[in-house]
Amino acid sequence: MLYPTFHKDNTFFVTKIFLFKITCISLLSMPKELLLYGQNFDFSAETLITGIEENMGEPIAIRANTPGGDVMAGWGIIAKMQEHGDVTMKIDGSVASMGTFIAIFANKVEALDISKIHLHRAEIALVNDQDDQDFIDSVNADLKRKLEAKIDKAKFKEITGVSINQLFDSEEKITVTLTAKEAKAVGLVDKVITLKPAEAKAFQEKYFKIAASEAKVDEPVTQPVKYKPKSKTMKSETLKAEHLELFEEIYGQGVNAERDRVGSWATFLEVDPKKVIKAISEGSELTATSMAELTLKSVTAKAIKNIEADGAGETETDEKDAKAKTENDKKIEAFEEEVDFKLGLNKKAK
Repeated sequence: MLYPTFHKDNTFFVTKIFLFKITCISLLSMPKELLLYGQNFDFSAETLITGIEENMGEPIAIRANTPGGDVMAGWGIIAKMQEHGDVTMKIDGSVASMGTFIAIFANKVEALDISKIHLHRAEIALVNDQDDQDFIDSVNADLKRKLEAKIDKAKFKEITGVSINQLFDSEEKITVTLTAKEAKAVGLVDKVITLKPAEAKAFQEKYFKIAASEAKVDEPVTQPVKYKPKSKTMKSETLKAEHLELFEEIYGQGVNAERDRVGSWATFLEVDPKKVIKAISEGSELTATSMAELTLKSVTAKAIKNIEADGAGETETDEKDAKAKTENDKKIEAFEEEVDFKLGLNKKAK
């Protein structure tokens, strides 16, 4: 507890009370954080929409690291965000496809300096009839209008080499990728956050907690089998010949699912090429844990670069100290050791 003393002009007392009021206001105005991690489908959308509903009237921040997902699920989130009216999107690693369009409808967008933003027109698994085509055309028209209203179209084409009309051309499949800095230049992002070593450490703690909470979805649950009915295997040729519409629907879903799988991994190709190529070739899915670890590696690499930049030119040694570690080297070594320990790669020295 503070016991302020009164000066003749009451300066100390007034200052303490003022700072106390400012602190209280700041704490009360901190937005509630919700997560949009991994692929977005009905269940994850329902969870996020419920979270937005529970915080109506209060500012919220949606932390996003998603390869996208179902168009209808994403459209439901967008509708609820617009109903809320005070939503900040914080891009923690990467947003793609419908995940990017969700960000576009936020009132404010922030991104880490290592973040990537991927854009392409919306698609559905299979267009069965004219109603399906009309629906997806309508969605893309709305998304195009919103994007054009938000960004600098000339700057977008200058950076990507692609116009907005080309991006939404139904005859083409174009995906563009922007860095956080580029996204800010065109108007998609309002603020780019550069992580310092201390901030990177706090950020990686958050990632480990998220990975741990999502770990249960990474391992299949084995249930005892009490009864195994006999089944008849139908070859794809037979399915196509006898049930053409069903075959086309399954095929379309499979194509889109594989595109999303490969695209999700490809986002982290620069971070760990060996791991990404191996996962893609083996047909592995990008789990929440893998996403957290890969994003952490990206954040760590960026933080180390920041340390090196901060320490450049600061340490000078004479011939006797030439073999000694510089203060900069010690900082980098300590930071890498902490990250390795968090990832379980080695034991932390006591």
